[in-house]
Amino acid sequence: MSDAHGGARGAGGNGRAVEARFRDAMARHRGGELDHAQGLYEDILRDQPEHADALHMLGLVAHQQGRNQDAKRRIADAIECDDQNASYHNNLGEIMRVLGEIEGAASCYRAAIALEPGNSQAHNNLGLVLFQLDQADAAVEEFNAALAIEPDAAGIHNNLGVVLQAMGRLEDAIPCFRRSLELAPEQAEVNNNLGAALLDQGKFEEAERHLLAAAGIDASVANVPYNLSRLYLNQGKLDAAMSAARRAIELNPRYPDYFIALGAVQRAMGDLEGSLNSLRGAVAIQPTHALALNDLGVCLLVLGRFDEAESSFRRALKAEPRLAVAHENLARTRRFGDDDRRQIDFVEALASAPNQTEEGQTHLHFALGKMLDDIGEYQRAFQHFQSANALEHARMRFDVDAGNSLVERSRATFDAAFVEEKSALGNPSDMPIFVVGMLRSGTTLVEQILASHPAIHAGGELEYFRNLARQLPERLAGGQPYPDCLKALDAETIDSFCTDYIEGLRKVMGEAKRFTDKNPLNFEHLGLIMSTFPNARIIHCRRDAMDLCLSVYFQHFSERHDFAYSFADIAEYHRQYEQLMAHWHSVFPGRIHDVQYEALVADLESVSRDMFEYLGLAWDENCLEFHRTVRPVGTASHWQVRQPVYTRSVERWRHYEPYLEELRAVLASRQGRGSPSPA
Repeated sequence: MSDAHGGARGAGGNGRAVEARFRDAMARHRGGELDHAQGLYEDILRDQPEHADALHMLGLVAHQQGRNQDAKRRIADAIECDDQNASYHNNLGEIMRVLGEIEGAASCYRAAIALEPGNSQAHNNLGLVLFQLDQADAAVEEFNAALAIEPDAAGIHNNLGVVLQAMGRLEDAIPCFRRSLELAPEQAEVNNNLGAALLDQGKFEEAERHLLAAAGIDASVANVPYNLSRLYLNQGKLDAAMSAARRAIELNPRYPDYFIALGAVQRAMGDLEGSLNSLRGAVAIQPTHALALNDLGVCLLVLGRFDEAESSFRRALKAEPRLAVAHENLARTRRFGDDDRRQIDFVEALASAPNQTEEGQTHLHFALGKMLDDIGEYQRAFQHFQSANALEHARMRFDVDAGNSLVERSRATFDAAFVEEKSALGNPSDMPIFVVGMLRSGTTLVEQILASHPAIHAGGELEYFRNLARQLPERLAGGQPYPDCLKALDAETIDSFCTDYIEGLRKVMGEAKRFTDKNPLNFEHLGLIMSTFPNARIIHCRRDAMDLCLSVYFQHFSERHDFAYSFADIAEYHRQYEQLMAHWHSVFPGRIHDVQYEALVADLESVSRDMFEYLGLAWDENCLEFHRTVRPVGTASHWQVRQPVYTRSVERWRHYEPYLEELRAVLASRQGRGSPSPA
């Protein structure tokens, strides 16, 4: 706040004496002697009741003492005496903002700007309240006006960045945070804000640098460990994510978002009951917290408690009808029908609202595509899927060259000699069953069938080997990237990570003898997996290329998959996948059991029996009732795998045939480069 004041009040010797007393009061005030300063201002007002500066400063003292209603009254009295002082209007606005009188605060700031258009502080403050009033575009205008007046104001650059980030404009927000830090590097809040924005962009290493810098500047800022928890969760560093979330709660146990972060980590660790408890804790703090209710619904969805999940999503939307992610999650709870058209119309209007963020549009278009597909309106469904994918594709970049390099270097690394050498050093356990394939190839259905057998524990989508692949170049200390570095694998390193992997699963297996690891993208690491676990079983799920690629295109993944949002990228990744799987079959002959999705749903028992014969396990009739098996399913197929087997996903692409010329063309163009033609 400004302590600016006007000229002397009164005349002659008495006026000079009053002004001397006023200067003394100001000096005491600035020195922190609030009670003394208050007494001096009150003495002045006894002599000159309309001394506007004294009224104004007495209001500021009241504000500093936490008496904001008194502050509001005193500064309003100052304006009655002198309504031409911009600082009075600006500071009254600040008091009203603290009191929650946002519209009144905005009026005060506008009055200050009208009197003093070059008042950067008033423009900044007006921007803050306009943001609170959901007028983000107008807020941006005010921050830009403030910066035109005061271009080196670090705080205003930060405020502009915060609003742009909330609007989903990360590319514009990040330079604002960077400029703020150039002007004032030792700002914990701004380092945290930049770290959070970079995290949302997927730039994890740089995000971590700024978040750790923020923690080093001020370890008491609870948002820093909160964002570190989000970062470590994205990186699969679950223990670190857990510690960070608990630290945030320790610093501020009354902030629901920190309990939401803890719940997300617990869900990733498979502790669904712990996650439910954390999310219920968030809701207990704030019963209408829409994001907490949304995440509670997600947890219930994973547990297969669909009615409760739908109820939680609807509670979230009652609290925040525009919460786009809750609309998308609600669409995933069941099949929609003609009775849901009113909801579809509402979501469609929300998606086209002029102030909808790009992130919100993405969630809403995916929701609409799914609901319209359910009711058979395929043309409209495809239009929404196209819009959703275009938005996601614009945020990501699929590195085709990196994928091709991984294929070529895997072929060069994992030859017959390598496999023979490392297999001799491997762990002999036959407990692991790896279920791999392209995304949307039927891996969740296969795991659900396997998990219905009493000897098998469903491990779900474990990130162990994908994380290990990132860590091994440093652990092996040869300076080689993955997978080239694996030539330096020794018995000690293999024993260390294999034992760690097995023991981690043994803790949660109960009486089961085997466990599944159903991370589809482990197909990229089968050379490492099969060499170090020579007795592991590999079930490879295959699916018609047209259906598979379309299903990937229709899915909004919670994990980042840069290839998943354009037909060209999906088809290219599919080609790379086919090349890798062909190589694994050649260097590990007879060790991989292929399951064709279309054959599985057409003849469930025969194909399932073949799987269990490959695994060396006796047949169990419960496996035909897989949809009755109660277990967490943390993938996009959590609703489908709890239904009896159906064939409506076979040749689903024919519903969309008029719109798939691009997909057919890109799949055909890759036939000559190592990829089979679509079935």
